[in-house]
Parts: sequence; structure tokens; C-alpha cells
Amino acid sequence: MRFFPCVATVFVLTSSVVCAQTSCPSLQAPPIDPSKLLFSAQQEQELGEIVRQQIESRFRVIEEDQRCE
Repeated sequence: MRFFPCVATVFVLTSSVVCAQTSCPSLQAPPIDPSKLLFSAQQEQELGEIVRQQIESRFRVIEEDQRCE
């Protein structure tokens, strides 16, 4: 007798998840307004390099050619 309520609950929960996933369209990113950018292309590149150096100093980074196959 306890089997049927469990099966019914699983069915109801999984069917609602499947329906929710199929009805939502993908989100579109809004176009970028160049006048609202904080950094120039050069500044962005320099900031990215600084952030990369900080991350590499805190974590062990495995380069793509160092992967085990």
C-alpha cells in the first residue's frame, strides 16, 4: 500500500520538471552599449592578466598540454 503513493509522487514531480524545461525559451543577452564599457580593450586585457596571475598563485593550474590521457 505504501508503494503506490511513492510512485505517484515521483511521477508527479518528474513530469512537472519535464514540462517546465520544454516551455522556456533561451535567454538573449542584451546588446552591449560601447559608451557604458568601463575599460578599453587594452585595459581589459591587462586586468585579465592580473586576475590570471592571482588565480595561478592561489591554485594549481593544469595546462592543457599537461593533462593525463
